[in-house]
Amino acid sequence: MRYVGIYSLSFTAAIVIGTVTCGPPPPEATQQDPLIRQSSAVDSSPDSTDSRSIDSLIRVEEPSPHQVVTSPLRFGGMARGYYYFEADFPVRMEDQDGTTLGSGRAQAGSDWMTEDWVPFTGSLEFAPPKSETGYLVFERANPSGLPENARSYRLPVRFQPR
Repeated sequence: MRYVGIYSLSFTAAIVIGTVTCGPPPPEATQQDPLIRQSSAVDSSPDSTDSRSIDSLIRVEEPSPHQVVTSPLRFGGMARGYYYFEADFPVRMEDQDGTTLGSGRAQAGSDWMTEDWVPFTGSLEFAPPKSETGYLVFERANPSGLPENARSYRLPVRFQPR
């Protein structure tokens, strides 16, 4: 897993500013950079040969990073057409140890056979977690199963205390 933060230099150029092995960026980074404050993208695809930033492939609008979530959970956002296969892609909830608590599918809200942004929505039910935090994981559809085509966006979430 790696955290990816980006400073935009122009419409066509960007610099990756750092990586963190797990979780949100350090507090000093979030205070200095408004883009990092807005994004908590964690790319957990170390074998991927895709050099694009995960933020350039998917944008989750609901829930927000570190939001308290409950089951069933509704989610939504935008993803590039090539993030989908047959108009959907897998989504799962994990606890902080990586145990899968539930899974579902994100459904395209319009024509997905494009390179443009395509809206998605979905919901999933998940088992009660044993931890206070976890991740909502949005997997790029990968019908080939090849590790170099795998990409995922891990959105950090908090669970409602029991």
